[in-house]
Amino acid sequence: MPWDTIRTAPYKPEGKFTNDTLATLNQQSKIRQEKNPQFVYLSTLNDIRNMDDEKKPVRLDINSRRAKMQLIEKRSLEAENRRLIATGERPYSNWNTYQAAMDAKFEERSRMKAAERPELPEDEAFINEAAYLMLSAEPKTLLSPEEKL
Repeated sequence: MPWDTIRTAPYKPEGKFTNDTLATLNQQSKIRQEKNPQFVYLSTLNDIRNMDDEKKPVRLDINSRRAKMQLIEKRSLEAENRRLIATGERPYSNWNTYQAAMDAKFEERSRMKAAERPELPEDEAFINEAAYLMLSAEPKTLLSPEEKL
C-alpha cells in the first residue's frame, strides 16, 4: 500500500578513506585517549567493571565477596584520584568521602532540570574525540589535542 511504504532518501557516501588514513586516524585517536585523563579514567572503570563481570561462578563465602568488593572500591577510588590529580583537583582521602561526594553531586544534579545540568567532563571526552576524528579526517585540517575545538 502506498501509505505504509517509506520512500528512499537520496544517499551519496562521502569521504572514501584509505586503510592508511584510517590507521593514522586510529593511531592519533589512541594517542589522544592515552593523554586525556577522562579517557584514562573511563578505561580504568571499564576494566574494573569487566573484572566484576568475569565472575562465572558466584562465591558464597562472605569473606571472599567482601574482599572482592573492597578491591573494586580501592581500584575505583585510585582511578578517580588519578583523574583528579591529572586535572589539578584535590583527591579523596578514602572511599567514604568519595561516596559522600558522589552522592552529593548526584543529589545536586537531580534537582536541576536536564537542560540546566552542566556537562560532565567524562561525557565531553567522547564528544571532543569524535570532533577531533572528524576534523582530522579532512586532508587540509591537521588538529592536535592541544588545539581547542
